[in-house]
Amino acid sequence: MAEIHTRLLTEKLIKPSTPTPANLNRITLSLLDHLSPSTYINIIFYYNPIINHPTPPHDHQTRLHLQKSLSDALTAFYPLAGRYDRDDGSIKCDDQGVGYAEVEVEGCRMVDFLDDLHCQNLNRLLPHLDGGGDSGNSSTPLVVIQVNLFKCGGAAIGVCVWHKIADTHTTIQFINAWAAKAASDLQIAGDDDGDCKVELQRLTFNGGSFFPLKNFPVEMPPLGHDMKVVTRRFVLNGRKVSSLRTEFKEYYSKVNGGASVRTLPSRVTLVTAVFWKALIGTAAASRHTRLRPSLLSPAMNLRGRTSSFPAISNDSYGNFWTPFVAHFNPKNSNEDDRATLSWQDLVGPITDAMQTMLDLVQHGSGDEISRAAIKAFQEVQETMAGGGHGEEEEVDAFICSSWCRFPLYEADFRWGKPACVSSDNRFEMFILMDSSDGDEGIDVWVYMDQPKMQLLEQDPHIIAFTST
Repeated sequence: MAEIHTRLLTEKLIKPSTPTPANLNRITLSLLDHLSPSTYINIIFYYNPIINHPTPPHDHQTRLHLQKSLSDALTAFYPLAGRYDRDDGSIKCDDQGVGYAEVEVEGCRMVDFLDDLHCQNLNRLLPHLDGGGDSGNSSTPLVVIQVNLFKCGGAAIGVCVWHKIADTHTTIQFINAWAAKAASDLQIAGDDDGDCKVELQRLTFNGGSFFPLKNFPVEMPPLGHDMKVVTRRFVLNGRKVSSLRTEFKEYYSKVNGGASVRTLPSRVTLVTAVFWKALIGTAAASRHTRLRPSLLSPAMNLRGRTSSFPAISNDSYGNFWTPFVAHFNPKNSNEDDRATLSWQDLVGPITDAMQTMLDLVQHGSGDEISRAAIKAFQEVQETMAGGGHGEEEEVDAFICSSWCRFPLYEADFRWGKPACVSSDNRFEMFILMDSSDGDEGIDVWVYMDQPKMQLLEQDPHIIAFTST
């Protein structure tokens, strides 16, 4: 597909419609906020063209309603309209506003773009961030939004949220609140029957009370390396995910003398194992060497999982997640195990590492969880920095995150639910999302340098289980 072009229609700062009270004008970042990468979470929501609709995205009045509803939503998510105070590492909730732009997309139709989502045009649908968006400062917005209007009538909304003030859960809740407010305003403006007025209340950003900084060491380099990566989407439909379950049960029975698996791992764990195995092989093939030790660092959402100290609920906003680390070690360091390594062998390390962290989260104190989070972050950072002194001691590190079960497809601006949701990254990792058709399928978004991506696409299990 040809490269798309965008033409700027409007650009401004959108401020909360109601000033933030003085007693809420400062947010102290938590330990987990400080540990989170100094980069932006990037999400794009795609909406198919709407024919003969009273409030199409391109309509001037609709665009004004989008801006007004965003202003209203920011009253609840007020820290997102503030600025980072580098002097004391806090957020000034001073209502400076979020960056907002509307652009017209030229060069392709929405249907063509959706058919070629692994192309390198994704970043054209995201707002430009001064300095690349790697760190917050007193003048950089914490949230930047770009509304992309395709000439065919479709729309795509690209949202960038600074990770040190929000995790993916908080980001999606914010977008869904904005969409609900916009849909409500547009329905009222259209004189439709029914009253769907949405009232938003100020939310609680209280991570600092759960995980205070205290004297914990938190000064670490960004998670991942900023580099030139390409993006690919690999799709596993519900039938393919079901076949993974069947293969795992058969493999487990074979290696355990005919015994049946007691608890079947989740579809996220199974898909993660498939891609971890493929990435282990890709790393070896790219070096033309045998397999070497590897670690995988997924993320765990803490909401609804704590019990021994104040519960962290779905209404807790900010960063409430921690990495945990799973390990793989080749069976024989003197041989090339690429042909014998099975993805099913990696399910156990993932499950065991996750259960260890889950037990700590459920029964440990806030300080214990903080120390475990720091340890996991440091292990990943040290490994990615190349701590080994020789080929035998070097370890590959891979980062992943699951957005499955997050309400990604509820952001209805009265244009229908998104036809697709994508993300974009500047460092190597992979993200799992629910497929839009709701059949228990999973979309896996992989970000990797071009040579290794070509090797990944040739992996037999990736070919067998996925489509692009």
